[in-house]
Amino acid sequence: MRKKRLTSLLVSIALLAVLIIFIAKLDTGEQTASVDSLRLNEIMLSNKGSVPDGSGDYPDWIEIYNGSSESADISGYGLSDSLLEGPKYVFPAGTVLQSGEYIVVWCSGDSSEELHAPFKINAEEEAVLFDPTSRVVDSADLMAVDTGLTLSRQSDGNWAAMKPSPGFENSDAGIAAYEAELMSTEDMGLYINEFMASNATTILDSFGVYSDWVEIYNTTLQEIDLSGFGISDSIAQPMKYRLPEGTSIAPGGYLVIFLSGNEGIQNGELHAPFGLRAYEEDVVLSSANGRIVDSISYSRMEADVSMARTPDGTGEFAQSAQPT
Repeated sequence: MRKKRLTSLLVSIALLAVLIIFIAKLDTGEQTASVDSLRLNEIMLSNKGSVPDGSGDYPDWIEIYNGSSESADISGYGLSDSLLEGPKYVFPAGTVLQSGEYIVVWCSGDSSEELHAPFKINAEEEAVLFDPTSRVVDSADLMAVDTGLTLSRQSDGNWAAMKPSPGFENSDAGIAAYEAELMSTEDMGLYINEFMASNATTILDSFGVYSDWVEIYNTTLQEIDLSGFGISDSIAQPMKYRLPEGTSIAPGGYLVIFLSGNEGIQNGELHAPFGLRAYEEDVVLSSANGRIVDSISYSRMEADVSMARTPDGTGEFAQSAQPT
């Protein structure tokens, strides 16, 4: 009888201790999100000048989202491009995702940098998130999408091709917020000054072709080195083409870039390997670190009509039937 009473007392003490610990955690707000709230959220398989990492490079990437109202300690969780091969990248100790927070892992093939995985991804593989016991938390079969777009998880759980929105929700508002974040806060004095998206008879390049063109204007009193700067026809892919080493623009000077499909310095002219559509496109100038220096979006352009700032550099854009 005495032994049974002692056993019962010990059990009661143990249960009381568990209850005290549970109440203490509630009091301190220490809570952990359910594994089910963690999910793969956005994946970029063809990051060619779209989303720069911290070093100004453009590896593909995988984004994870904590959709719960609680924080999630993902220390020891793993990512892989293969369900059978298990985790290839493991999150270090102390990695915590707050409620509603996103984290991006760069699939560069080189894990020497923080949040860089030792594998690359392609459309023939899969993306897999594992918990610390190597149990599958979430996975996605990868598929090809157009360059500059991502595979983005929708509210219904399905995946769709969208413009990138890393760190923001997969929606038009999230895309706009990410693009706004890319805009440089530094005024470099460099501006897109004039461009033509439908050059039919106006300006011939050195190849004898009426190529589209963009003019950049330097409003400062110093020469600016444009080596590694980007020119593009898409805000979603601002580094579509990097200007070659040695490209510069004189103080108060103008630089014309022919969007001819050729590339680099050709016959003393600067050429980029794409053209502009006559409707619904962007013209984007980016700094060497991927920040957007200046951009304009247009709806429709008539043949041999340019869009030009008046006055140069600082004015609003307006159509001009007399390109300069």
